[in-house]
Amino acid sequence: MATIHKEVKDFLDDNGRSTTGDMSSELGYTTRQVRKACKDLLADDEIEGSKSKRIPAYIINGEYVVVTESRGQLLEIVKKHRPSAHSRAKAMSTDELQSFVRGDIADDVVGGPEIWEFWQ
Repeated sequence: MATIHKEVKDFLDDNGRSTTGDMSSELGYTTRQVRKACKDLLADDEIEGSKSKRIPAYIINGEYVVVTESRGQLLEIVKKHRPSAHSRAKAMSTDELQSFVRGDIADDVVGGPEIWEFWQ
């Protein structure tokens, strides 16, 4: 078994149900590489998976923005769309930033794209 396949299985053993993004950031592979390895393992019935988790997306000034849990991305959204609040936002936790973007910057919250999750 290739190294990435073993690392993915070990990661799922340790962490349970996970997205390809979760695995790629921890394992040091691209999301595309992890997704391919997971689909290989899924086809061989070594893991289970489904494309059912939704990532939230916001409409901000007419722009469709998929929002992750990345603090850096959230700060960039604040910097771009509410620059006057950027210095205050730097002191916020990730949860506070998500609430601020959702409640004070976004015009609307919509269902985002479905993403893959895998588990053993």
